[in-house]
Amino acid sequence: MDRIDVALVHRKSTHAASASFALAAVAALSLFSLPAAAADGERLASDHGCLNCHYSESHSSPTLQRLAGKLNRNVKQPEALQDTLLEALHEMRGQPGIHGHQRVSDESALIILRWMAQGDKAP
Repeated sequence: MDRIDVALVHRKSTHAASASFALAAVAALSLFSLPAAAADGERLASDHGCLNCHYSESHSSPTLQRLAGKLNRNVKQPEALQDTLLEALHEMRGQPGIHGHQRVSDESALIILRWMAQGDKAP
């Protein structure tokens, strides 16, 4: 490997480690801050444009109601719910072509996901 390749590999591994650390930190904080902030989920979903694609008549994206149904199966088990929310966040981040998913912060995304998990949401 030449110097440029080594630098690129180092930069990618550093970025991945930073992202993992940030996700772990958000997860830890969310255990304490999200229950109080879940009421803001509906407002954040509206502010971030989630309803633009995930409305009830959508044919190209899963509806908010369908997504909520997937999330709320663990709502009574905090650890399982937290794992489910982090998996959903990871899935969102794995879709780089969906710009709305990339623009929302991890904290806001987790608040929206927790709000969705509280019950089926339909605009």
